[in-house]
Amino acid sequence: NTVVMFSALAASVPQTLAVVFIKSAFLLFQSGASAFFISLCGGLLSVSVLLILIRIRRLSVSMIALSVVSAIAHNIGQLIAASILSGTGLWGYLPALLFFGAVFGVITGVVLKVLMPALFKLQNSLHR
Repeated sequence: NTVVMFSALAASVPQTLAVVFIKSAFLLFQSGASAFFISLCGGLLSVSVLLILIRIRRLSVSMIALSVVSAIAHNIGQLIAASILSGTGLWGYLPALLFFGAVFGVITGVVLKVLMPALFKLQNSLHR
């Protein structure tokens, strides 16, 4: 999700959606259509929430907070997709998914915060 977050912060919306789709497409070939659908739903909800928050970032939302909310949205999107595919409500998993989304959202946010200057520098050197 570090790459998706960087894309959302540094690239256009279509480019960011392409990253989400490509990331999910790898799962299609590796694990099948169900994994693709679950990944795509999580990725699209995550990016949608992330792009909305970036647009209103004037509210001083930190990189780590963006990452946590995005990770939790990703997990919720995956849970919705898995519930659709299974035909049953899987909402009992929600507390664990919220917890792990928050934990790994913090980790991703910290990694991105550390890497962001180098990534922007690399992006700028490629555009020259």
